[in-house]
Amino acid sequence: MVKIWNDLSNFEGNANGFRIITKNCDRGINPSLALLGTFTKYPRESFLIKNPFTKLSEDDYPKSQTKYGFFQEQKDIFKFAAKELGLIPIEGIDESDIAYKRHPLAFLMEASDDIAYGMIDFEDGCRLKLIDFEKKYSNLKLRKKDNSFKVVEVNKSPKDILVDIAQKDKSFDIEKLNSFTDFKQQISYLRSKVINVLIHLSFGVFEKEYEIL
Repeated sequence: MVKIWNDLSNFEGNANGFRIITKNCDRGINPSLALLGTFTKYPRESFLIKNPFTKLSEDDYPKSQTKYGFFQEQKDIFKFAAKELGLIPIEGIDESDIAYKRHPLAFLMEASDDIAYGMIDFEDGCRLKLIDFEKKYSNLKLRKKDNSFKVVEVNKSPKDILVDIAQKDKSFDIEKLNSFTDFKQQISYLRSKVINVLIHLSFGVFEKEYEIL
């Protein structure tokens, strides 16, 4: 009962997404087991009777175990998918607990997710005029993984930076970009190109570092 209670008292969108996918099979959604494994960024249930990570610091706590990825209602489906996919069980948990390491492709999906949301947030900042799309900025203040900051000299506008990235997409057309008179149209065009480039670059890193995932 405690696990069901945790599902109800600590609602998690990722688990609800897994529920929606699995409850709508043959209704336009027909996920493969690989898709279910890739979708599950947090391959564990909401409550572990024996949690081997409780004494770890926030920095050392495995990110894949910070949330949960399925409700008790779908636990048997996830457990079946995990077994068929050969996911690696987390060591040190109770025999009745369900917790696994991520499917390798989940890392790629998470990177793609971050890229898309980051670009859309940036676009919103420009549309709300919190960021000047055409202004040349001398420096950018970047937040590092440890939440410290470093200042990078750029001497470019946000538009210039996006164009530099977008040009790595063979389908990018500078003339088409310049044909748009409204910066909102320009940034919408750049958005798709930049997301495509960054996701492909991420895949290159994923492929190179696959063995350490």
